[in-house]
Amino acid sequence: MMRHSTHKKIIIANVRTFKGVISKRWSIQKKYPLSLLFWFIFPILFMLPVIIFGSVLVGDRYSDNLMKIAGYSDIWTYSGLGLIYFNFLLSITWHTSYAIRDEEFLGTLESYYVTPSSKIAYTMANGLYAILLNGFTVSIQLLFLFSISPNLFRSGIIFALIYILVGIIFIQGITFIFSAAVLTFKNGWRIVFTFEVLLGLFTPIAYPIAILPTNLQKISIYSPFTIGVDGFRNSLIFGPNSINIGDIFILLTWGVCVLILGTKVYSKQEKRIRKKGTLGQY
Repeated sequence: MMRHSTHKKIIIANVRTFKGVISKRWSIQKKYPLSLLFWFIFPILFMLPVIIFGSVLVGDRYSDNLMKIAGYSDIWTYSGLGLIYFNFLLSITWHTSYAIRDEEFLGTLESYYVTPSSKIAYTMANGLYAILLNGFTVSIQLLFLFSISPNLFRSGIIFALIYILVGIIFIQGITFIFSAAVLTFKNGWRIVFTFEVLLGLFTPIAYPIAILPTNLQKISIYSPFTIGVDGFRNSLIFGPNSINIGDIFILLTWGVCVLILGTKVYSKQEKRIRKKGTLGQY
């Protein structure tokens, strides 16, 4: 009976953590009107350089070479969809892995650490806020692409969302690992940025895998990011019939394994740093 009561208290404390974190971050966000305006304009502005560069590179919106390699000629839509999925996951990584660093900036780290809630729950709550914020960005970007590419399959939205949800599980595990790195090195942004740049090299964001050098193709084909980007894009370009259910299960397996690994790495490192007494070092 006491064990049941303890579990109930833990659940209630963690629910309050989620509510408190999201409420706090939103209350800070809305105090800066220009920041809110940014999130309305940024999604479209972020896509324009890729669209413009693609058009300049091939001399038009439509590419015969892209059609031969990928079975689809519209470089705007092809690159835009890849960018949407990739940027969504990386944005979650940045927002979540720097949650504790933000507490240092705001001077609230100590008050956060005396709360009875799980530190894993706190990190996941920041991840949920990032998902909500960047989900809004994705909605604007998709509306923009649907407006300029009316041939996209609206029936593929369900599978596109499935790829997003499964990708979130995977990226949450990655964010726990990076959160541990930020706790350890304080200015861990260099590690996250290096990961982002390297990942961009062998993930088919704006181009098919086939144009990569052979060695990078061997890495890319097994990357969960490649599975996610291609699955998300194909859902909307070619419709539900193009979906390989096996790929979804592979991505889900990756996600569960990396999430378990990430939480273990984060918990172990967080306890180690608290024991050393270096948690609050700026």
